[in-house]
This record gives sequence, structure tokens and C-alpha cells, in this order.
Amino acid sequence: MKQYRVMIMAVLLAIVGRTLADDLTLETVTLEPGETKQVAVCLNNPQKTYTAFQFNLVLPEGISVAMSDNKYLAELDEDRKGDHSLKVSQKRKGVYRLMAFSLNSDAFSGTDGPLVNVTLQADASTVPGTKKGTMEEQVLTEASGEQNYLDDVSFSIVVSPATWLKGDVNGDTKVDAADVTALVNYILGLGTLANEAAAYVNDDNKIDIADVAALISLIRKQ
Repeated sequence: MKQYRVMIMAVLLAIVGRTLADDLTLETVTLEPGETKQVAVCLNNPQKTYTAFQFNLVLPEGISVAMSDNKYLAELDEDRKGDHSLKVSQKRKGVYRLMAFSLNSDAFSGTDGPLVNVTLQADASTVPGTKKGTMEEQVLTEASGEQNYLDDVSFSIVVSPATWLKGDVNGDTKVDAADVTALVNYILGLGTLANEAAAYVNDDNKIDIADVAALISLIRKQ
């Protein structure tokens, strides 16, 4: 009987240990082709406090970290950061390195919740379906300098069929000359688009005069 109790206690301790284990997770995200959406990388740290982290975000083909003004769109969560700085770089195609640190060795606040928010983008030509991403080479650093290495974590990115009409950049559910005007103004910096995803008319994942030509051709074929 005593041996049986010891075994039960060992199992319970193992379960509690896994439940309380510190980890980084990324929520499942659903995107349409051409869409961008912010997702949260969450830190659950009931056991220790950390002052820095780094990990690689490995994204499937057709998915990338969005950029604006030549900077990757990622930011530390306001409720958890101290004087931390976040750095993002692309190591190779589909692989992004994220790291954050504090010059004053500030610890991240709290024991759970979003730590860094990353904006992901699906290429306009991305094929719908469920795709797999990974967070790998995860390292969490304590104030003492001790490094904590975490196992790789997988997450899902669901690309759903587009609900918008290609070329309908002004969002009025039809494709006509008004869309050409709106697109030209957008390229010239004179206006915004109601549906930016619909502006990738020639499917090269950038918006320029080539899309205007493709849009005009699309309208003439109607």
C-alpha cells in the first residue's frame, strides 16, 4: 500500500510540474490571402522571472512578419515590459529571430499573458489550408544570467478562402473605374484603400503600377 501511495504521489507531482512549467506559446491565427493580423506570443512563467528572451519564429511558405517603413511589425506588450528593447531580424527565408533585453536587468511583469505581439501577413497568392509554424531555439534569461532552454513549440496558421473580390480596392463589391482611381491615388500617397488585400492584382505581393495595369485588364475582360 505504501509503495502504491508513493507511485500516485510521483504521478501527481509530475502532472503538477508540467502544469507549472514555464513556456512560450503562440495562439492559432486565421488569415485570408493578402491579410495582416497581429498575434500574441504569450509567456507563462509561474516558476521564475526573466529579464530577456530570444527565439526563432519559423513561418510556413506564404506567411511572413509584416513590415512598415522597413521595420518588422512586432512590439513588446505594454503590461509586461519594463525598459526592455525588442530586436527582430530575418535569419533566412521564413525564419525570424526575436530577442528582447533590459540594460537594467528589469524583469518582465506578471506570470502569464502576452509578451510580444507580432503582425503576420499572408501573401495574396497563399493557398488556403492549415499550415504549421514553429518557435525554436527558445532561451529565457534570468537576472542572474542563468539560461533556460525550452523545447520547440508548434502552432497553426489557418489560411481561409478570401471573402473579398480581387481588384475591389474601394470595397463597394464591384470592380470598375472607381477602383482604378482609388488604386492610383494610393500608389501616389494621396489616399487609403478600403481593402488593401484586393490591390495585389498581379499577385506579386507588392502594390505598384503593375497592379494598375492588371486591374485595367481585369475590368476590360468583364
